[in-house]
Amino acid sequence: MNYKYIWEDPTQEQIGKEDGHTIAMPFDSAEDAFEGESKYKLSLNGEWKFLWLNDIEKDSEEYKADDFDDSVWDDITVPSVWQLKGYGAPYYYASTYPRALSRKKSKIPSIDRSMQEIGWYRKTFTVPAAFSDKEVFFHIGACKAAVEVWINGDYVGYSCGSMTPHEFDVTSYLQKGENLVCCKVYRFAASSYLEDQDMWWFSGIYREVFLYAEPKTCIRDFYIKTDFDEEYKDSDLSLDLFINNYSDKKKAVRASAYLISDTEKEIPVGKASFEIGAKTKIKLALSENIKSPKKWSAEQPNLYKLVMVLNDGKSECVKVWDLGFKKVEIVGEKILFNGMPLMIRGTNRHDFDPDSGWAVPKERYAEDFDLMKGCNINAIRCSHYPDDIYFYELAGQYGFYVMDECDLETHGVRRKNVPGSNPLWTYLAVDKMERMVLRDRNYPCTL
Repeated sequence: MNYKYIWEDPTQEQIGKEDGHTIAMPFDSAEDAFEGESKYKLSLNGEWKFLWLNDIEKDSEEYKADDFDDSVWDDITVPSVWQLKGYGAPYYYASTYPRALSRKKSKIPSIDRSMQEIGWYRKTFTVPAAFSDKEVFFHIGACKAAVEVWINGDYVGYSCGSMTPHEFDVTSYLQKGENLVCCKVYRFAASSYLEDQDMWWFSGIYREVFLYAEPKTCIRDFYIKTDFDEEYKDSDLSLDLFINNYSDKKKAVRASAYLISDTEKEIPVGKASFEIGAKTKIKLALSENIKSPKKWSAEQPNLYKLVMVLNDGKSECVKVWDLGFKKVEIVGEKILFNGMPLMIRGTNRHDFDPDSGWAVPKERYAEDFDLMKGCNINAIRCSHYPDDIYFYELAGQYGFYVMDECDLETHGVRRKNVPGSNPLWTYLAVDKMERMVLRDRNYPCTL
């Protein structure tokens, strides 16, 4: 099959897209982290210039140019779904697809180009002084169904996968003074065949959008594991730090980590000194046996602050995470949680707001969780896709067991070898699963 457009090709790998990872902002110190937002994060939420097209023949290469006059375009609030802002129509399907997607086996994947919709987004911003000499990333929390990105008229990349982040390293594209980011969002893509959940079909940039800056030598990702002893009293804590050196020089680095309890007691986790080569990445393993930690559970959601510190002699990078000590086991036909049989009293939940669709306001999560606690619910299934990261943060604080779910469902064509054992879909299917796990594996609430 010949593909003309990038969004029609299921074998098209992401262009310029960062690997999946835990979303944690950098700070200069633990004290800064406890005070609030990082100065290394610049929100791009708010008003964007917007053009909606329901005819791809009317699309123009001019729309991405930094000198294009977008003053006659509409304004749209980001995050949002454009169907609830008056553009196009929302669809609801339980076990089939919109008419734009062919269900004939010999034509899959095939998208009716006359029914494709495009949303062009443009916004100007100024890079904060604190971002100087840092590695800068552009982050879209979620966007359906596929997106291409330009900075100052230069092509940055392409991404699909509707329920996990789209993130790009934009350091080399930025300039002093005013900058322009331009996003071209497609309503349908080949990946849409793997996103046939029984729910509303929307499109647009519907989760938080921001820039953030990491030091040239940084903790790019981390992986936390806890494992109680046979008596479920003491716990081994292992911490893998994934460290990147974006500079062109070898660096001598010191890394350390410690816990802060609810009584403000500091508990060392480990430390190490090492060298990291220019333009390289390494994994560093730290571990410690923690004596009698308070356990995390839905009934008693005890949390510790994990503080991770990286120092290259010139600057210090700190990341902080809520850590819960837990152990999940399957013994015979029972699920044991911290050594005790787990009784799940659960519910399905869509990440959905009655007024704004997938652009869920933070207060809605607290309302939902309060209702669930009042009904003695202790577990939530993310049906049928990964939620906004705020959901997992709050679930850890409230105390809910969470069954995370990949946005991979082909209800309408599942008997037509989609994805089945068809290698045509291998890349997209595996990519979806990996990105969910890498983003969410450190939350205490996830089982």
